[in-house]
Amino acid sequence: MHKVTAGGLHVLGLSVCAERADQSLRTFQRQIAEGKGPPIVEISARRRGVLESDFEEWLLARRRPAPALAAPRRGPGRPRKNERTSTLLGQPMVGVPTASEHQGPAQVPELAVREASGRHAKGLRT
Repeated sequence: MHKVTAGGLHVLGLSVCAERADQSLRTFQRQIAEGKGPPIVEISARRRGVLESDFEEWLLARRRPAPALAAPRRGPGRPRKNERTSTLLGQPMVGVPTASEHQGPAQVPELAVREASGRHAKGLRT
């Protein structure tokens, strides 16, 4: 662990800060460059670090409340017949019978039968 003590202040190296934040070094450096990281201390021309107190304040400022528990998810695939819902609104589909309402194949009204003496009877279409 790279820790420099100067006048009672502890300076942590960027790699140590990244490790403590459970991030890669590159992600931590990117946050600093974007201004979203903790304040930087320039130790020398080629070495930078973060005061331990600044790092802890920055880390605590990133705390968020735990997310609410989500409803349990079903696996992928087609919804069950008794669970038919609109995919957009999560509302029951209107006009679609459920499994208990389904009564077999759709009943087709009788169609008028054409005479067999027309062009249709010979397989020719108009």
